[in-house]
Order: sequence, then C-alpha cells, then structure tokens
Amino acid sequence: MKPTLKNAASVTFLLILVFFFVMPLYFTIINSLKPLKEIVTSYTSVPKTLYLGNYAKAWIKTDYPRVFLNSLIITASSLVGIIVTSSEESSVIDGCSRHQTFFKIVFPLLTPVTSTIAVLDALWIWNDFVLALVFLPFESQRTMPVGLMMLFKAKKALADWSAVMAAVVIMMLPMIIIFLLLQKQVIKGATAGSLKG
Repeated sequence: MKPTLKNAASVTFLLILVFFFVMPLYFTIINSLKPLKEIVTSYTSVPKTLYLGNYAKAWIKTDYPRVFLNSLIITASSLVGIIVTSSEESSVIDGCSRHQTFFKIVFPLLTPVTSTIAVLDALWIWNDFVLALVFLPFESQRTMPVGLMMLFKAKKALADWSAVMAAVVIMMLPMIIIFLLLQKQVIKGATAGSLKG
C-alpha cells in the first residue's frame, strides 16, 4: 500500500488523539511519584527521586480497602442486575425458572458483546461520584470516587496534590486490569455486528 496524503493525515490525527489521551495519564503518574513541593515547582518534570509515600497517604486517607470493596460490590450487583433484568422477560415466556434462566439464558449471554457492555458499564459505575455521594450517605458505604474526595476535606490552603495523584492512579488500576484481561472480548464485542462471516 502506497503512503498517501490521506493516510498521512489519518496517522497524524490519530497521533494527536493519542497524545491528548495519554498526556493526562502521564502527568498523573509522574506527579503521584513526587513530593508536593516538587509538584508545585514543576508539575511537568520527571520526579527527581521516586517518592512512594503518596501511595501510603492515599491508601490510608481514602480508606482504600473499604472503598474498593464497596465499589466492587456496587459495580458487580449493578452489572448482574442489568444482565438478569434484560434476560428475565424472555425466559419467563419460555417457562424457565430463575435457576434455568441463569444457566440457559444469562450465562450463555456472557459473550464478547456482553463483555464489552460490562466493561463500559463497570467503568461508569466505578467512577460514579454523584449517585454514590447522594444515595450512600454513611462513611462505611463510601465508594472510591467519594473516598478520593476525602483528600480535599482537610482545611488547607493547598490540597496534597501528590496524594491526590497517587489516589487517582490507585483508583484507575482495577479498571485498567479488568480491561486488559477482557481486551479480546471487548474488541470482539465492539466489532461483532460489523464483520460478515
């Protein structure tokens, strides 16, 4: 295939898009590894030394184990509810019990298309701040985005941005891992209707 002006423009456009999507992630990660003083002086530079204390602060101040478990429970129960609700009506017509519905209809539906929807829904539910803040008012029910807010509650003139960046990285990791594990299914699901067999 000969390189053309159209191909060069497409590649240039995609590289610009990649740049705009990757740079915030890059800045978040490098600033999560710096002490606060270093962020204030230069947020774009690479850390002079790797400072992992931000991750310890973020882990403790957000109460990470609890908010992670709360987020996981809410995400999983929401996803199961979506899949079961959409499948239950058709199974009732076929005369299936709830047990049969799950094994004959819901479980086989966990195919690439469902994986794609599940990953996208999980991402939305995992990152939801407003609904979790409004409907889960108790501290013991806090999810990860609401836990992240705890880093801003201290009455300081300047937020501890190094700990905030570390908390953001910690919060992103589970979703990145899930996406990497389900990447093939997500791509198959995204292209399921577009290819003829």
